[in-house]
Parts: sequence; structure tokens; C-alpha cells
Amino acid sequence: MKALLIIATLLLASMAIFCQSSTSLVARGKQQINAHQYKTAVATLQQAVRIDPNNVEAYHLLGEAYSKLNMFSEAAQAYEKSAQILTSGPAQNTAPAKTTARTSTTPHRAAPTPTTAAARNGGGGSGAVALGNYQCWSWSQPRPFLNFTILNGSQYTGSDGKTGNYVYEGGSGRITFTSGFLKDAMPPGFRSVYHLPEGRPKVSFYGPSNSEASYCENK
Repeated sequence: MKALLIIATLLLASMAIFCQSSTSLVARGKQQINAHQYKTAVATLQQAVRIDPNNVEAYHLLGEAYSKLNMFSEAAQAYEKSAQILTSGPAQNTAPAKTTARTSTTPHRAAPTPTTAAARNGGGGSGAVALGNYQCWSWSQPRPFLNFTILNGSQYTGSDGKTGNYVYEGGSGRITFTSGFLKDAMPPGFRSVYHLPEGRPKVSFYGPSNSEASYCENK
């Protein structure tokens, strides 16, 4: 019995060290991104995801650091991994509930309300996608890596500053990014829907299970 208690104590201690290490590395990675130390941040966040492969925040930050280095293929892969974790449910997420460091220059505001079931099933769109900047979120946390700007009825600018194309189906609300950064930002099987909850333009990204992985609102 005494041996079992010792083993249990050691296991609990190991778990505490595991969580603390992953969390501290994510916090350090944020600081490095804020200080424009992007290469160092990549190394730090790679270590974080090795320790905790389910840390969605670490993958998001890793994608952001890659994008700052113009490594857009690696950035898309990092976000794809975080999207896969997001759609597996909150139980898989080891990221802190709140973040204290921000890398986006966009003024902070409260997170938008998650999408209703009616919009999730399609529809709710309008004749055209509203122009302007869209801020993106996951689990009430800002995701500047996904931010985009709708330029006109067929073009947008991604977070990499490059122009891409999209196709909007007004009847179903489906919006498909056919080129540019957002084309490969989500893994296969994902879809995006434009709708107007409470009159506010919004694009939601859904996984194969029909769960909302991320959503972007026109500010």
C-alpha cells in the first residue's frame, strides 16, 4: 500500500510538471512573438507541442510565428493541427482559458456569440458579403492568424497581406476561398458559411462533425 501511494504521488507530481512546462513555454512563446523574436518563438512553441500535442494555443501561436517569417505553408499546417484539435471538443484543449499577451494591433473587444444551429445548417446569408475587415476567434480568444479583409464581391486580403479569391453562394450562405491564404488554412472536410446573426456580418468555419472551429466577424 505504501509503495502504491508513493507511485501515485510521483505520477501526480509528473503531471503537474508536464502541465506547467507546456503552459510556461506557451507564455514564453507569446512574449517572444511580441518582441518580434519569431525564430526563437518557433523553437519554443515546437517544444511546447512536443510536450503537449493537444495544446491548441501553442499550435495557433506557432502558426502566427511562421506567418511572420513568411513561412506560410508551415503556418497553414500548424493551424490545420489546431483546427483538428478544436473540433475534437474542449476536453482535448490544454490551453489556458484566458490570454494576457496579444500580438494583434486590433483593439480588443468582447468575443462574438457562437453561431446558432440555424446558421450552422446553412442559409442566413445575403446577396453579397459585407466589405471590410473581419476579426477571427476560437473559444472566445482572438485568432489574428485568420483575420482577413473582404475587398469586393470576389476578392479578399489574408493575414499574409496577399490577395485571394472567393466565391459566395447567396442562397446557401456558403463562401469558398478558392485562392490565397484562406484556401488551405482549414483541413479537408471543412466548410465556411457567411451569415448575419443579429445583423452582424459573420463567417463561420465548420468541421466534418458540423462543429464550429472558428468564426470571424466584420468589425
